[in-house]
This record gives sequence, C-alpha cells and structure tokens, in this order.
Amino acid sequence: MRRMIICKGCGEEREYFCKSMCRGCYDKQRKRPMIICKGCEEFKEHYAKGLCLKCWSRKKYLKIHPNAGTQEGWALWYDECIQCGTIDIPHIGKGLCKKCYYQRPENKAYQKGYREKPEYKAKKNAVNQRPENKAKQKEYYEKNKEKIKAKAKEYREKNKEKIKEYRERPEIKVRKRERAQRPENKAKMKEYRERPGVKAKKKEREQRPKNKARAKELQQRPENKAKKKEYKQLPENKAREKELRQMPKVKEREKEYRERPKVKARNRERAQRPENKAKQKECQQRPEYKARRNKRNRQRLKTDPMFKLNKNISREIRSSLKGKKEGRKWEDLVGYTLKDLKEHLESQFNDKMNWDNHGKGKGKWNIDHRIPQSWFKFKSYEDKGFKQCWALENLQPKEAGSNISKGNRFAEPTLNQIKRGKIKCHV
Repeated sequence: MRRMIICKGCGEEREYFCKSMCRGCYDKQRKRPMIICKGCEEFKEHYAKGLCLKCWSRKKYLKIHPNAGTQEGWALWYDECIQCGTIDIPHIGKGLCKKCYYQRPENKAYQKGYREKPEYKAKKNAVNQRPENKAKQKEYYEKNKEKIKAKAKEYREKNKEKIKEYRERPEIKVRKRERAQRPENKAKMKEYRERPGVKAKKKEREQRPKNKARAKELQQRPENKAKKKEYKQLPENKAREKELRQMPKVKEREKEYRERPKVKARNRERAQRPENKAKQKECQQRPEYKARRNKRNRQRLKTDPMFKLNKNISREIRSSLKGKKEGRKWEDLVGYTLKDLKEHLESQFNDKMNWDNHGKGKGKWNIDHRIPQSWFKFKSYEDKGFKQCWALENLQPKEAGSNISKGNRFAEPTLNQIKRGKIKCHV
C-alpha cells in the first residue's frame, strides 16, 4: 500500500504516486506523445504499449472481468457500439458489437479463410451432427418456418445475379453432383418425387404457359440439342435406353401414348411436312438402313404370321396393278382390313392348315383366287374388275400343290357360285 498524501494538483487526500501528486494529477501534467492507438485506431495521446488511456484501461479491465465482452457486461470504456450505437448485441472488440466487428473487410477475409480449414469444417460438422443440436435446429425451424422462408425469398429476390454466379462456379457444380450421387440422397430424392403432392405440383408447374414456352425455347437451343445428341450417343446411355425400352411396363406405356388421337394426328402432320418427307426418303436410301430394315422384316416374316400375310397381300396387289398402287395401303383399295381377311381364311381352314405352315413349298398352303386373276380385266384399283378379283368371296386358303396344279382353271364350287350369281366374272 502507498502512503496517503494531500495532492498538490487537486488538493485532496489521495494515494501517493509521484512528485507529491496522485496518479491522475501526475498523468495530467505529464506530456505524452500523440500516436495512432492500436485499440481504437484514433489519433490520441500515448499512454502505454501503443494504446491510449481508454484502450489500455479497457484491456486491463478485461483481464480482471472476463464477462466484460458480453451483452451483460459491455465494455467499461464504451457506452455503446461506436459504429451502430447498439448495446443489444454483445461487444467483441475495438468498441464494436459482434455484427459490426465482423463486417470489416480484414475480419471478413480472416473469417472466410478460417472457415475453409478442414479442421474447422470437421469440427462444425461433428457439432451439427450431435442429436441435441439436431433437435434444437429442427425445433427452431418449426417455430420460425414462415419467417425463415420469407427471409430466404427476400434474399433470393435481391441477390439473383450473385446466386447465379455462385451456382456457376466449377467447385459448386462438382459438389452438387457429388451430393446427388450419394446413395442416401438418391433414395431420399426418389421417395420425395414419388409423393402425390410433389407430383401434382410438378405437373401443374410444367403446364404453366410461361414454363412451357421456356422449356421449348431451351430445347431448341443449338448447344442444348448438341448436348442431348452427345449424351444419347454415349455407349452406357444407349445400353440403358435399350434396356428400358425392353421393359413390359415401358412398352405398354409407349404403345398407349402412340395410340392417343392427339399424338397420332401430330405424327401424321409431322410426317407430311416437306422437310421431313425429304429426310425420311434420304434415310430410307441409306445402305445401313436398308440392311437393318430387311433383317428386321425377315425376322418378322418368320415369327409374325399376320405380318407375313399383310406383306404377301400387299405384294400381290401391287403386282396385279403393275406398280400403280400410288403408295396407298391395300386395305384402303379393297375395302376390308387385315383382321377381316384373317377371319375369312381361318373359317375355311382344314385340319392340316394353320398360320405356321403358310407359304410356298411342300406341306404348306397359300392364298388362292377362286376365279384366277388372269380372268379379270382392270387397269387401276378403281375398276370394277379389281374389286371383284380381290373380294373376300374370291379368296380361299389352298394347299400349295393343288394351287399350282389348278393353274388358271375354275374349281367346282366356284362355278356353282358364279351360276348362283354371287360372284360375277368378266371373261
């Protein structure tokens, strides 16, 4: 303890410091140099260790009172934040509250660098994964859901360009893809997309005119077309698409889609466009296309009886018209369908006949004209003779050997039919 004296400066009884004066009076009369204070960064009189009196006293005070930097114990030498003037936010340093302190550029840079450290990330992740912290976060979110959403929406509206720039960063894209590929996230997303509410919302969003126009515009962009084409050409994507198309569920869905009247009309309209016609014609002339088509047709001729029947009838009618079919379907020319022809032939089958032995050769059958084609005179499909020649009543299934031996003569039942006037023949 220092002795008590009557101070020469103030004239009061105080603790002796130096030259018969107390500490305060001695400091007042002592000349000190002017400096930029390390604490408050202002031009003030130096007191000690590069600090002004106020900052030095505060530093000393904080050593003695640990809670002086909290909201409950604001700094001894600051009544409020020197930048924003608040005392509701805890003080952190240099006369600034926590919010203002971390808004300084140097502090922002330091904070950003610190957050990027792996040990900080690991520590933060471990803290966030604690059950009690998860529960707290969930509880807080549930309590302030509307407020958080409104704040997020407001931020997105204000910082569109900033968000866009952030999403375009390569590291962000990589991180997003990596997260999406995690099994647990894949399962979560799949479960989320299957929810009825989410499906309905997505469908409703896609049906909006603005979004439809946007999607169409994006699809028509050359870079997107090129990307799509390149993506489809990858071997793994080709294999996956082929596998998907073989699934019964997908086949059924595609068939159902193609059968819709709207889709049929659209496809017909597309096929009639001059540019598409030219493309199709050019495609059909390619050797690889012809080889693929012929291979597919040969396979179908072996396995699909109706396809074989359809091809045979079409070929025979084209031959009888000497190539003047004008690209029309044979069903439109004769006035009945493939199904009608199938039922008509089946009603005349004997025990040896079935669709597996239809064709040329021993033990097989083919379609016979009761009145031979050579007996009819016609030049186009509009002539009466053509209609009579290819009428259902004039067609029958007949064993290949008998049909060849018959030649262009009448069978007995046919003569009776002619006599009864069921079929007229122009001889």
